[in-house]
Amino acid sequence: MPTHQGKSQVDISLGGEGSSVAAHAGLDLVASTSDDAAIVVEDRSGLSDLDVTQQLTARDATGAVLATVSVVIQASASPVGASELTRSRTDRYVPRPIGTSVSWPSAPAASATRDWSVSTPGLGDHQASVEVATTAARGLTVAQTVVEQTVGRLVLQLSVLSGTTSVLDATVTFTTSVEASGSALPGAPFVDDQHWP
Repeated sequence: MPTHQGKSQVDISLGGEGSSVAAHAGLDLVASTSDDAAIVVEDRSGLSDLDVTQQLTARDATGAVLATVSVVIQASASPVGASELTRSRTDRYVPRPIGTSVSWPSAPAASATRDWSVSTPGLGDHQASVEVATTAARGLTVAQTVVEQTVGRLVLQLSVLSGTTSVLDATVTFTTSVEASGSALPGAPFVDDQHWP
């Protein structure tokens, strides 16, 4: 059974005068498909340290597209008093993506978004977001289930079905966290989730 496992994390830190606050946004994409299909992954994340964009495509034996799962996470920081800003991104994929051509679907069968932000007086604001869009070929259906939904963690289960038979299963996990040192006191994170259907 062809599978894919991808992990990415964006870290942004604001600091100044012995205090700092770091925010972390992580994406975990795990997928599997039926034995007679193949998974192809495109990744254009290299265009920005703060943007992770992936598209997973399931194709049948003839190369026809059965389904796609597109995911983008973005992270940013707005310094307000901070004199230092550092950022980094780490990625781990099995197997590696084969290209960078990601075409975001205009009419997905299912979609979900999360916007997350936190403010730290004297240092600034952190923002992070995720958007997920799933498509299916004619005759197939998409089931999207929210498995976990907390302030720091959103887990979506996506299944593309032919009748009751699974063609593609994918789990998307988006995590966010913040850590502070010195006198920095981050406020409570703000979270807004939207899911369709």
